[in-house]
Amino acid sequence: GQEWSRWQGHMIVGNSLLIHARISPRNFDPSRKELRLGKIDFLSDVKDDIIQRLTITVRADDISESTAISLTQIVQENPGRTSLVIHLVDSDGEMVNLTSRACHISVNKHLLSFLNSQADFYYTIS
Repeated sequence: GQEWSRWQGHMIVGNSLLIHARISPRNFDPSRKELRLGKIDFLSDVKDDIIQRLTITVRADDISESTAISLTQIVQENPGRTSLVIHLVDSDGEMVNLTSRACHISVNKHLLSFLNSQADFYYTIS
């Protein structure tokens, strides 16, 4: 009905969306639930506002000089508003937290593709 006509331009295969919705009992049959769409945004339009931090965890022994150089280059080429935190874990399991105060990044496909290609990297986005 009205919701489809309002949001149909967003509902295209391949679009990344942020959907705000709520589930509530139906008006005339409270035993059944319905999903009510509140707002739909293109993820590319809101990601810089909602992604606050990228945390990369890696064992110090597993990161090579070339990988460190590649990561540095990608970070420098993609400035943004997201904080970058790197957790380096030594062979004893001790962790060093490296937080960049001067450098903020943009989380994009190029960066995520690089991180996904690194078998020894674990990352979280919050």
